Amino acid sequence: MAFNVTGELYYDLDGQLAEIKRQLRQPNGYPFNPVALKRHLQMAIEGKLNECMRAFLTWKTIKLRTGLKTGDDFQKAIEAEGMKVGYWVDKFTSALAASDKEKETELIKVAVGDFFKKGATRKDFYERAIELGLALCPIEVGPQLRLQYKDQPEGECLIIATEPIVFTMSALGGMPNCERLLIVEHNVDGQNDGQWLNTSFFTLKKVLNPDDTFIFVRNKR
Repeated sequence: MAFNVTGELYYDLDGQLAEIKRQLRQPNGYPFNPVALKRHLQMAIEGKLNECMRAFLTWKTIKLRTGLKTGDDFQKAIEAEGMKVGYWVDKFTSALAASDKEKETELIKVAVGDFFKKGATRKDFYERAIELGLALCPIEVGPQLRLQYKDQPEGECLIIATEPIVFTMSALGGMPNCERLLIVEHNVDGQNDGQWLNTSFFTLKKVLNPDDTFIFVRNKR
């Protein structure tokens, strides 16, 4: 898969830089020209990052700004398709700022393990994705993906990479403050089965599993 290739490229680059640092710490290390070394490293890094960015294949293209503007609009449209909306979703959709001009957006699917084989915090994972040319999604990607992904495989759960919504203790009935992200999932567990637009806990310092899969958009700047 392309993202495994991306991950390996990055690990390889990390290994090369670590070896250079090791050599430079040797008391009798080889002589080097600092200017030439800096130029060489810059070229190597840019080459690797360019390879990584080319490896991000578009997973799916969806339409945004299709005329649905409010959280209520999206909830009615999702439920009309026989899909379900989770309890906290309105906290996200109330922040929507959709305009009237329709546009297509390329979505990129990336698992945490594609960058970090043993998992990582959301902070580190987001930073690595952005460094490699991806961008966080606008909130509208969540409900639009739910509407436009009717053939989602059973058991799949996709996390929408956005800034989280922070819930206070009062909103959670006395629970500690927490951060939630939108998820697009196809449940197969009894009473909660079906296709959902839902939310789940993803605090900044929570260590994500390598198989947690996020949706980003391509940064076209």
